[in-house]
Amino acid sequence: MDSGASHHVTDHPVALSNVSPYVGAQQLTVGDRVSFLITHTGTIEPTPSSLYHLSNVLVVPSIAKKLLYVSQFTKDNNCVFLFYPNYFFVISLHTGQTLLHGKLDRGLYRISPSELVSPPSVLTASCTSPNKFNLWHHRLGHATPKAIIRLLHSTNNVFSKDPKISCTTCALSKSHRHHHPPTQSRATCPLQLVHFDIWGPSPVTSFNNYRYYVCFIDDFS
Repeated sequence: MDSGASHHVTDHPVALSNVSPYVGAQQLTVGDRVSFLITHTGTIEPTPSSLYHLSNVLVVPSIAKKLLYVSQFTKDNNCVFLFYPNYFFVISLHTGQTLLHGKLDRGLYRISPSELVSPPSVLTASCTSPNKFNLWHHRLGHATPKAIIRLLHSTNNVFSKDPKISCTTCALSKSHRHHHPPTQSRATCPLQLVHFDIWGPSPVTSFNNYRYYVCFIDDFS
């Protein structure tokens, strides 16, 4: 990561989108005044595993380290960099999510390799298994299989058959309780017959540390 860089730089276009040959005459000059040939330009688009966007990324095969242009990154992603003595975070100002993180290594802030964009072939292999499909179902707020397939197809993931989702939460939320049998008896005065329903224990306590709730209904009123 370089706050003094003028462009995002990578050594290979495999992770880029909208790749095109570089037609300019300029070269990339580093701190010791050595210049390197620029071969391509491209972008990095957001994916389910990487929420950030990189524009105008230069491909320089001879570069020793990938560079992230801090100023351009904050503009493209509406985010803020938080630097600490031994690590850093990149936080989205819109959602509050962590876009990137890394540690200080020999005087440089380095992005964790797991945070970098993977090539499309790796992304395909990691999303098409049944277990991974269930994982995306939970990550996307219990989305329907049709919605998940449409999203993954947009990232070039193709399923050989419709995957099945095994989700206990969805099954319980769609289930219905049997109604009480109909009755002709009715109360003739207040509080003669009171219906009540109790629920609990709640996973989250109230402000007064209560975990059970009860509802009373007077049959007469």
